[in-house]
Amino acid sequence: MQNVPNILSLSRILATVVILVLVLINTPWAFLIATILFILASGTDFLDGYLAR
Repeated sequence: MQNVPNILSLSRILATVVILVLVLINTPWAFLIATILFILASGTDFLDGYLAR
């Protein structure tokens, strides 16, 4: 169970890069996908904190 928080942290790092690229594309669909991905990444941050304890 110790690896799950690390995997979640790594997935957030990768999601940050994808979100940045989507925002730079600057289309409505890309912005919508970036927003959804940001919300999911925020949720994994909460889950990561819960599992790491």
